Amino acid sequence: MRRWTPDDDALLGTMLDRLVAEQLGCTLLQVYGRRRKLGIIAKHNTNSYDPDQHDSMLGKKSDTDISGEIGVSISYIRRRRIKLGIHRLVAPSERKHFNVIKRYVALGSMATVAIELGISKQRVHQLIARERKEMGQYAQE
Repeated sequence: MRRWTPDDDALLGTMLDRLVAEQLGCTLLQVYGRRRKLGIIAKHNTNSYDPDQHDSMLGKKSDTDISGEIGVSISYIRRRRIKLGIHRLVAPSERKHFNVIKRYVALGSMATVAIELGISKQRVHQLIARERKEMGQYAQE
C-alpha cells in the first residue's frame, strides 16, 4: 500500500496518470485509484496529436506504439487511422493469421484453417470477427 503525500496528491490531474505513475515510481492503477478517491478529474492529452506530424506514422507503427509515443489514447489513434482509410500495422506475431478470412474462404472450414495455422477454432473465429469488423468500419467511412 502506497503512502501518499500532499505533494504526490498535488500531481494528480495535472498530467496524464501514466506520467504521474512514472514520476512517482508507482503503478498506473495506484494513481488512477487515488485520483478517483479524491474526486480529481483526469488530465486528457488531446492537444498533442498534430495531423501534419503524426498521420505519417499511422499504419507504419502499431496503434499502441503511436499512442504511447504521443500520449493520446489508443482508441483515438485507431479512429483517426480508420477515418483516413489506413489499415493497421500487423504485428509480426499476427502476420500468419492476418488473412484468415481468405484461408477460411479457400478451405471452407474453421477447423481446417485452425489446423493449418496451428491455432484453435475459437481463435480463428475471433480473428475472422475482428477482420470483418475492421472491414465494415472502412466501408462505413
